[in-house]
Amino acid sequence: MKTSIVIATFNKLDYTKQCIESIRQYTAAGSYEIIVVDNHSTDGSLDWLKAQPDIRFIANENNLGFPIACNQGMEIAVGDNILLLNNDTIVTARWLDNLLKCLYSREEIGAVGPITNYSINEQAVPVTYKTMDEMHQFADRCNQSNSSEWEERLTLVGFCVVFKKPVIDKIGLLDERFSPGNYEDDDYSYRIRQAGFEMMLCKDTYIHHYGSTSFRDNVAQYTKLLQTNQAKFIEKWGFDPEVSRLVHTELLDLMSLPEGGPFKVLELGCGSGGTLLRFKTRYPYAKCYGMEFNPNMAAFASLVADVHVGGLQDVGSKFAEGFFDAVILGETFLQSHSFIQALQTIKPLLKDNGELLASIPHLQHYSIVRNMINGTISREQMHAVTLSEMDGGFKQVGFSNVYITKYKLPMPEQEKQWLQQLRKMASTDLHEFWEVKTFFVRAKATARSSRVGKMVEQLLNDQDK
Repeated sequence: MKTSIVIATFNKLDYTKQCIESIRQYTAAGSYEIIVVDNHSTDGSLDWLKAQPDIRFIANENNLGFPIACNQGMEIAVGDNILLLNNDTIVTARWLDNLLKCLYSREEIGAVGPITNYSINEQAVPVTYKTMDEMHQFADRCNQSNSSEWEERLTLVGFCVVFKKPVIDKIGLLDERFSPGNYEDDDYSYRIRQAGFEMMLCKDTYIHHYGSTSFRDNVAQYTKLLQTNQAKFIEKWGFDPEVSRLVHTELLDLMSLPEGGPFKVLELGCGSGGTLLRFKTRYPYAKCYGMEFNPNMAAFASLVADVHVGGLQDVGSKFAEGFFDAVILGETFLQSHSFIQALQTIKPLLKDNGELLASIPHLQHYSIVRNMINGTISREQMHAVTLSEMDGGFKQVGFSNVYITKYKLPMPEQEKQWLQQLRKMASTDLHEFWEVKTFFVRAKATARSSRVGKMVEQLLNDQDK
């Protein structure tokens, strides 16, 4: 079996050399071919490539961008698998063997990728190494093939992904509308899932990634490109990729359900199913359900769980009372309903002592306060709540054992300056609350027997009066 490793380059020859030398050192001879597609580099890359007898290369006369260059390489690949690899990566011991072992462990798996030090999508892990020698020592410890470290994902980041060739034959090449790059990997991931294949993250495989070397030289241009391609993705798929792949790991970490049980869990605002997919990884015997406004996202979530299209007003007609062990409530589902209304709708769905895990926007976050002052507060922001409103709401509806954690985002310097001005205007110092963007909450549904007992007690007290 041979793997075609396709690398797109534009300058950064030092990185390219490191990447290819690592492939030669840590990949079995005869098990791969290297295809480099160069996008008109001007740093001597082409001269170096010409001198490498083991590299097939294409020299473009212009910079055609990442997706087009990858497609050129994929079209001439002869391998049974095709691996797209960024030139700012360094591969490690047993990297390809481990990836292929996962890729061919089941017929349904269409693509796999490794973990790294620099990535979005929760593919990055904390590292402490300072040198490449230390990095390889770290990777050697990590790269022990272990199927329990394979995790299904909605999407994989394109710095290193290996595909079965028949999958590419079925879905086609990368969508070149995303040139020069960004969101083509999200698009490809959704096309793979749409075709009925799964994607796996191999946590037993680590490679080093310098990260965004092609774009970091011009941050403003990179930011504009992100926004442009994000808009292209939304136009094509009908949903925002940043919203659709959101995973509520903070809420899953709050969950106190014991391991191994055949639980029933509902996520309101389930997006494309990322959180439910992660829940199924932790609780493989669970039965997952979802509700999502956006029918296009719901279609992908339906590949993961029993998902219905609709809003909070539709929940009662879809699910029976006392059916769920846990309900997960995302912020997006609160954007059209009041906090109390949401709690009143959710509470009957839970079993006695069932758990509500909720992500609740904070009304006193400085960004909302600023919009209030400017008169530009959005309809979605109007459904945020204060800490006291949230606490009172849970008590009013009949939840107990309420546990709350606060989530803060790093603040840009200009935001810190604005917050300083706000503190000077305020009569009390609420800066701790102004920095809190979201509350993550776990609450228990009060047992029905307990509620009945309190009602009887109240009736008896009223009778005595």
